[in-house]
Amino acid sequence: MLVIALFSAAIALAITLWVGNNSTQAASCPANTVEAAKLDSAALGELAAVTGTGKGRSYADMAL
Repeated sequence: MLVIALFSAAIALAITLWVGNNSTQAASCPANTVEAAKLDSAALGELAAVTGTGKGRSYADMAL
């Protein structure tokens, strides 16, 4: 059991370091202002930008 826990911790640490070290590469990419403007104009609520439909719909528009 201890071996599995140590192995899991080592993998989690490796993934954390890998993601953390690549954050500077992602930060160097320029922002897409056209897509950001589309999201800003379509966002109606706090979670509107989370909807991945590309139609600017919010959760209030969906029949759940």
